[in-house]
Amino acid sequence: MCFSATASFGSAAVLGSLGVGAIIKAKENRQIPFAAIPLIFGIQQCIEGFLWLAIRDSSSHVISLTYGFLFFALLWWPLYIPLMAYCMEDFLMRKRILMILGLIGLGVGSALYLIFLHNPAMAQIINRCVYYPLNLPNWGWFAGLYSVATLGPGIVSSKLPIRVFCALLFVFGLLAWIAYRVNFISVWCFFAALLSLVIFFYDSQFHKVKRLFVSNLI
Repeated sequence: MCFSATASFGSAAVLGSLGVGAIIKAKENRQIPFAAIPLIFGIQQCIEGFLWLAIRDSSSHVISLTYGFLFFALLWWPLYIPLMAYCMEDFLMRKRILMILGLIGLGVGSALYLIFLHNPAMAQIINRCVYYPLNLPNWGWFAGLYSVATLGPGIVSSKLPIRVFCALLFVFGLLAWIAYRVNFISVWCFFAALLSLVIFFYDSQFHKVKRLFVSNLI
């Protein structure tokens, strides 16, 4: 988590355990990439927990941990989210659009990460949050393409949990940008990690509501 090492490790433990539970609950293999999102966010939060400790101790591992966190933030998610939605999609035209979004995600994610690798900088603590310095030319274009790749599946997908997840991702991303612009990367990933809990609770709660609705109709 962006606010402290203890919180990072705590959220990593919760997300990891719930992620494993969500994978076990998955009824089909194609649901596993979606169910695995909390677990992957848990790994990312664990990396940031070690990063907090490394920054505090002025460790030489700060830069390598920065590489690890930004791999997920910059490259992994803009590729993974559309391809995860692709795996769950039933309709051919939607699948084709999601594949295009995946290619956009791969392109923008690779460009962002390569820019960072070309001019790496160590994460710092600013405003009591982790700050990841990125020197991006034409950052508006990168931000737009990144948003298309990560939020676009919420528009294209026919699956309600993906649409809800992406919609909430947009709302909390906007709030993170307004309130924590300097620390946006870390804070946005934190909110996204919390939102991934929707994945674990969605399936059981949805079926409870569905059964209640059907029983009332009968």
